[in-house]
Amino acid sequence: MAAVLAFTLACAGCARRQQVSADPLGAAPTDFAIELTILTGLDTPTSSEAHLRQSRYVLFADGSLCQGDDPQRAHGPDWLPPLTRVLTRRQVAETWSLAQQLGFTDPANAQRGAVNFKLMAPPKDGVAYLAAISGWGERWTFVRAGALGEPDPAMVQLSRDLARLAWATDQLPAAISLAPKRYDFGPDPYARFRQPGGAPAADIAEAKSGGGQN
Repeated sequence: MAAVLAFTLACAGCARRQQVSADPLGAAPTDFAIELTILTGLDTPTSSEAHLRQSRYVLFADGSLCQGDDPQRAHGPDWLPPLTRVLTRRQVAETWSLAQQLGFTDPANAQRGAVNFKLMAPPKDGVAYLAAISGWGERWTFVRAGALGEPDPAMVQLSRDLARLAWATDQLPAAISLAPKRYDFGPDPYARFRQPGGAPAADIAEAKSGGGQN
């Protein structure tokens, strides 16, 4: 009887371990989130590559991924882009794994002290990456800046992975021009008064009198 009980408990323990290991987010904190802003300098040539365009990515703990380009530099480094898609747990886990491989999940590698993204500015002819990682109830930040031709390799890999997940391609967004809405009110009733030499006196008198009606 004791042997049967021990065997049952062992099987239950194996089942629990197997269930935990099958969860792709088993190693990631439940509040894992990423904010990544790409800033380009005023003298930086416009690039079509996703990791070199001014843009922002925000991945929430529930898998919601927000992405938006900022070609006019109107939003700055700290804003919430529109929702693009919701990632699966496996995709979130893969993002965590990549961030871990790149050294972004270790707070010891982050910037010292608080970092205010709103006060950050890129080099005039370069690019800056501002990343904030959340997990285990904490938040830590990374700031990497450099020339356009030599961006930080780890930030390039992270930003390109987020771009892939957000369906952001290496093509500049097409410019959208809206045609003005024009209304047709028929012929111009005052066209005859704009003729060279002016309108005949009789027409003017008729117009003033309301067409001859009292």
